[in-house]
Amino acid sequence: MQDYQQLVDFKTPITTSSSVYSMKKNLQKQKVMIRGKTIMGKKKVVNEIERLYQRSGTSVLSFQHIMDNVDEKRSTLLGVLSSHPRLFMKLKKNVWKLIPAGVADLETICAEYGIDREKMESVMDDSGSLRYHWIRVQKEGDGFSRREIHYMIHTMRKDGKLSLPNSTQ
Repeated sequence: MQDYQQLVDFKTPITTSSSVYSMKKNLQKQKVMIRGKTIMGKKKVVNEIERLYQRSGTSVLSFQHIMDNVDEKRSTLLGVLSSHPRLFMKLKKNVWKLIPAGVADLETICAEYGIDREKMESVMDDSGSLRYHWIRVQKEGDGFSRREIHYMIHTMRKDGKLSLPNSTQ
């Protein structure tokens, strides 16, 4: 614990486990220098990657391009990309897609993902919302949230309820 304290420049010494917990929370909330490198909290890394996609003007980027433009360790970037399936989708080895924000109708989503509309309608409840396990996607105006639908489809494919697309790895 003493070595960890020397790596991070905090004014108060670490004395209890609750202090360690609060220090970790501070590391997640702000940029901190550790061993001469800026470490961002996970949410800030997500936001930085999203801004990179916006600046690039494309929804698909190579991992190398992301690594070259976001000042984070390789393992942190891979962890953030893979642990946010609502936002990012791995298309193939070292290629990631940003799931667009916004709303789309069920027909468009089914065509985009190559899914039979009947399979998606099978998880539709009486109110018009889509529900699968713990995931509920409510209708927003004329359609559904693209990111929430993507997450539902991701989970359904993971569970074997939907078949995987042919273009995956």
